[in-house]
Amino acid sequence: MADKRFPTRTVLPAALLVLGLVALLKADFAPRAEQHFVFLARSFLEGRLYFTEAPGTWADTSPYEGRYYWPLGPLPAILLMPFVWIGGASVQQGPLLFAFNAINIYLLLRIAKRITGNDETALWLAFAYVFATNYLYVGLVAWSWYFAQAMATTFTLWALCEFLGQRRWWVIGAALALGMTTRVTAVLAGLFFGLSLLFDGAERSARIRWLARLTAPVVVGLAGLLAYNHLRFGAIAEFGYSWQILAHEPAVNRAHGVWSLEHVPANLYYLFFKGPEGIFIPGSKVLQFPYLRPSIWGMSILFTSPIFLGIVKAPWHDRSVRLAAATSAVMLAIVLGYYGIGVRQYGYRYALDFYPFLFLILCRAAGDRLPGALRVLIVLSALFNYHFIPYVFGPLPGNGE
Repeated sequence: MADKRFPTRTVLPAALLVLGLVALLKADFAPRAEQHFVFLARSFLEGRLYFTEAPGTWADTSPYEGRYYWPLGPLPAILLMPFVWIGGASVQQGPLLFAFNAINIYLLLRIAKRITGNDETALWLAFAYVFATNYLYVGLVAWSWYFAQAMATTFTLWALCEFLGQRRWWVIGAALALGMTTRVTAVLAGLFFGLSLLFDGAERSARIRWLARLTAPVVVGLAGLLAYNHLRFGAIAEFGYSWQILAHEPAVNRAHGVWSLEHVPANLYYLFFKGPEGIFIPGSKVLQFPYLRPSIWGMSILFTSPIFLGIVKAPWHDRSVRLAAATSAVMLAIVLGYYGIGVRQYGYRYALDFYPFLFLILCRAAGDRLPGALRVLIVLSALFNYHFIPYVFGPLPGNGE
């Protein structure tokens, strides 16, 4: 049952969310470089699938037969087309990123409220997801890679929110299709919904109808992606990663395969074990202020997102909890074999693909009353992240970058 003491107990988490939104607003409206989707949108408007002009840098683009392509999904560029048509290449991705951040907070609130039934707990958990995990950096920096990650998060959260509400399977399928055309790995989120259908107690004929509604939009989205690849590279399974220009990550990584078990140990290291690095006076082992900084290669989720430790108390007999855990494990297994560990990032960014499912488990673990220790951890984690983000490789976004 919903908590009736809204005016008092919700003041602190609501105030924290408002302050957080102000910080996102300031950062997302700050001009910045690396706006690849804006330039891709301009190319689409000109009837081209490749960059018709340099997007500031060719880093991470894929040269093929004398042209440069963008290996990420096309949906962000498609959504930017109306704005680019009006404002040209001077348009920034930041304002749209802020809109998706705000939508994510709304969806997180809906999901948490539907699971816990408590306004205060929902506010705390929504704040925790955005500001007390390494999602914060993605939400602050409107670079193309982070922009796509925030958008993919929106579509996965939308699917979960619909699953917990009216459960219109065609809506869930549409959300998955949109997520897949933003970040192709988002399609793996469909495992949760497919398994939920499989174990549903409804009649077989009903489940078949629901499965058809779920998969139809995904099939359409997948067909569009494969056609997009074929038109660019002449191969439906080629996204361009085989030729991607690696400006920061060691090219030798890809020599071991785009996906290989050889990449698993390094990914595990940055996901679970990598901590902050010391800042030493040059030529010495004497620490100097601010003493510690995060590695640009990522940092353990135990440092950046410790709130997810709360999932250990989840009701593991609950089917949705088990399915969310299984989906997260599959998504993690795929990510761990990828050659690109990620660089110029705060925390292990690829873990954000399955954070929505960890959030579902966390909500189940919280119940209708969030323990005081977790509330303290949320505040401390948010302060920790906001303190360390400036030291990734520059000043805090929005503060004079």
